[in-house]
Amino acid sequence: MTAAVDQATTAAGLRERLQPLARHPRWTSWVLTSLALGAYLASRPTRSFLYDASRYVELSGRFTNLWSLTDQSDTYRGYAFPWLLRLVRELAGIFGEGPHVAVRLLTLILVPLLLCVVVPSIVQRVSTHTHVTVGRILLMNILFFASWHNDLVQPLSDLPAAFFMSVGILAVLASRHVVVAIGAGAALGLASNVRPAYVLGAVVAVAALWVVESDRRRLVARTAAMIGGALLVIVPQAATNVRHHDQFS
Repeated sequence: MTAAVDQATTAAGLRERLQPLARHPRWTSWVLTSLALGAYLASRPTRSFLYDASRYVELSGRFTNLWSLTDQSDTYRGYAFPWLLRLVRELAGIFGEGPHVAVRLLTLILVPLLLCVVVPSIVQRVSTHTHVTVGRILLMNILFFASWHNDLVQPLSDLPAAFFMSVGILAVLASRHVVVAIGAGAALGLASNVRPAYVLGAVVAVAALWVVESDRRRLVARTAAMIGGALLVIVPQAATNVRHHDQFS
C-alpha cells in the first residue's frame, strides 16, 4: 500500500512539474524537435548532393556578395533559394566550411519552426476548437520524419517553399495590420520564387483574407499591401531576367 501511494505521489509531482511545458506546446515541441533533429543531422555522413540539390548549391556560389541578387542567371530557377543558401553559408562559417554545414543548419532552422510553430498556429486559427498538444505536434513530426528523413541533408526547394508559404498564410490569418500584410505578401512571393507551384499558396491566402476581413476598406488596403510585399520579391527576379535574358518573364 505504501509503495502504491509513493508511486502515485511521484506521478502527481511529475505531472505538476511538466504542466508549464504542456501550457506551451508549440515552443516545448520546438525545443524537443530541434534537439532530436540536430542530433540526427550531426550523425549523418557527408555525401554528394543529388540532382537539383547540387545545382542549387552551385548557383549559391555565384553571388559576389549578399546584396548582388541579380548574379544568379539560371533559366529555370529563381534567385531566392540559392541566395538563402548563400546567406546561411555565410552565417554557418563559424561552425565549419563547406555547403553541407549550411544545408543542415538551414534544415535545423526551418523544419522545427514549420512543424512546431507555424503549422500548429495555422491549425488553431482555422479551427478554434482544435486542442494543440505536445503529443500531437510530436506525432506529426514523427510522420514527417518517416517520409523525409533521407532528404533532410539535401538542399531541396520544397522545405523553404513550404515554410514561406505557411508563414504567409499564418500572417494573413493572425493579423489585420497592413504592415503584416506586406510581410505576408513577401513570404508568399518568396515561396513562389523558390518553387513556382507554391503560388497556389497565394491563392489560398487571398481567399482566406476575403473570408476573415469584413471591413471592405481594410480588405482593399491589405490586398494592396500583400501585392506590394510580393513585388518586393518579384522585382529582383525581373531585374535578373532582364540582365541575363533580356526579358522580364
